[in-house]
Amino acid sequence: MAEEQWYYLIDGTQAGPVSTLELRDLISTEQVARGELVWKYGLPEWAPASDFPYLLAPVEPVPVAPPTPRSSVPVSEAPLAYAPFWKRAAALAMDAILVATVATVLLSFRDDPAILDPSDLALARIMLLVWWIYGAAFESSAWQATPGKRAFRMRVTDLDGERISFLRATGRHFAKNLSALPLFGGYFLAAFTQKRQTLHDMIAECFVVEGQPSNGEVRDEA
Repeated sequence: MAEEQWYYLIDGTQAGPVSTLELRDLISTEQVARGELVWKYGLPEWAPASDFPYLLAPVEPVPVAPPTPRSSVPVSEAPLAYAPFWKRAAALAMDAILVATVATVLLSFRDDPAILDPSDLALARIMLLVWWIYGAAFESSAWQATPGKRAFRMRVTDLDGERISFLRATGRHFAKNLSALPLFGGYFLAAFTQKRQTLHDMIAECFVVEGQPSNGEVRDEA
């Protein structure tokens, strides 16, 4: 069945056609007076809109979906809480102990009585290799953190708060050589910069932030 088409008069001027719903809307918003003449096909003559009760029924508003709850905002879009210097220092100390332990275990397989001699070049090489793989692999993993950082509920991100690649984690690792000179000054920058970045963080365009990848909200520090 075809939808009814209505014509109506405004100040003696014919307008239309409009649908029943459109005419009801015009009447409910007082753009067309209730006593104004209307006509549709099948009527013998024009008649006041008030003669048709269903034209006077108000048009119900279309339901609007409620706004998305705040809690459903993805963590990646939430502001970042930059990890304080003392947490980073404690995590670094823990990681250093773990790496030294791993390197010592690896060297324990050698038949060499001077395994633990600090001047042993083999120990130094193993330490450097383990330190690199340990840091870059863990910080580019799903954890986004070394065991030390994870123990203190921190993670490494890019500037958008996302997980970094192994390549970027490697670049960040070797940039620590610059942070160590002179007198570890690049590390101490984390105590004074607004976003708690060390020199190697700035070079690799990374942040160290509080919170683990799957556990919720973080905040932005002004």
